[in-house]
Amino acid sequence: MGGDFMINGNCNASGSLTTMFSTSSTSGTNPEDSISNQGFANRCITNLPNEMVVKILSNLNLEDISTCRLVNRRWQALVDENHLLALSFSRRLHYQRNPQTINRYHSFTRGWLSDFSNQGKELVEQLDSLLGHRHFPEILFFGIAEILSKTKRLTCHRVCRVDHYDSVNNASFSPDGNYFVTASNDETAEIWEFVAGRWQEKCAIFHSDWVNNASFSPDGNHLVTASNDNTAKIWWLVAGQWREKATIEHSGSVHNASFNSDGSLLATASGDRTAKIWGIVAGQWQAKATIQHSGLVNNASFSPDGNHLVTASDDGTAKIWGLVDEQWQEKATIQPGSRRVKNAIFSPDGRHIVLACDDHVVRIWGLAAGQWQKKATIPHSCWVNNATFSPDGSHLVTTADCYTAKIWGFVAGQWQEKAWVYHFDNEAVITANFSPDGSHFVTTSDDNDSAMVWLLKYGRD
Repeated sequence: MGGDFMINGNCNASGSLTTMFSTSSTSGTNPEDSISNQGFANRCITNLPNEMVVKILSNLNLEDISTCRLVNRRWQALVDENHLLALSFSRRLHYQRNPQTINRYHSFTRGWLSDFSNQGKELVEQLDSLLGHRHFPEILFFGIAEILSKTKRLTCHRVCRVDHYDSVNNASFSPDGNYFVTASNDETAEIWEFVAGRWQEKCAIFHSDWVNNASFSPDGNHLVTASNDNTAKIWWLVAGQWREKATIEHSGSVHNASFNSDGSLLATASGDRTAKIWGIVAGQWQAKATIQHSGLVNNASFSPDGNHLVTASDDGTAKIWGLVDEQWQEKATIQPGSRRVKNAIFSPDGRHIVLACDDHVVRIWGLAAGQWQKKATIPHSCWVNNATFSPDGSHLVTTADCYTAKIWGFVAGQWQEKAWVYHFDNEAVITANFSPDGSHFVTTSDDNDSAMVWLLKYGRD
């Protein structure tokens, strides 16, 4: 991240965040076939000074920037060099939460950065002078991302442990990072709040069978839980209380449920061998599409732009689905060579997918020339359960049966291990997820039926 970006708040980033978003359109369209090369581009517009073009593009939404990127080579270069897609993506995630971002910066982030490293202290000095800037959340986001990506080794410090009465299947943070939710086989999901420097239980949500997954909506005001009772339930926050708003049913256990980036759609994955996409019609959540597999569907996850969905199944495949003329159609099938795909998640730029399968390898696939191709494999010493990208895409966290979770960083073109943590009693670590700012991650395990929150710190060689 360049100094101009930090001080002036414009989009003139230096391009130093080489491990961050790969800012390319998910369409796979070749710029050689762009509107400009067909003679449709307005010469006066395309000849504007670079600085003016960057300022114009930086105020567009994600989809419009993706389209403008295809106009000609120069615009493509300006979008890529200045991380404009990444900026737009981050702005969409943060635009509603500026007050919360400032509050969290004062209550936690500022102290964490100051203690992290000398570079963190320098960043705090810059951030303190930019508290009133309209792009402060984005500046903070990219500042943290740069520091973490440049740190060769990290250490992990446990800051919290929460217990259930049975195995904890999943835990994830709220969009502002001030809450996390756990899902357990004890038939509950529990919400925990960061208050006065400590994580405290806020409330419990109940199902009539195991709760497999729980996650917040992008605005933080809704929550969806998925259960073996064949339902996913949507809860909303009213006057400080979480209340049931809707129930969605499958004919088998619901393994996973998650919102798209604006909260208008919901994807569910089920043991009935289907994934379903739900939307609000006449005030009710109704199925808009049903996706079939030949085995149990373990998860379904939207791409950041909401135009694609990836599903992972016991039939040994991950499938990518795209929205074409308001219909969800299969775009690609990934066959990693294992019997079962446990989960598949898009990267923040939407151009990579990480797969956790029923073997000792994490696989990363990337989109190139419109085709999904295997890009990397990350071997483990035991069965892999879960893999998830960090918010900026420069790190991965993986979990495995050998009671470990590992942090991997993309360094010199390769994924390298940066840190690891372990749970106790030789039990599997089931899932791990990063906080929105990348400073924490939360793990779940079978050991003593617990979830643990970890803080990332600078690792000195």
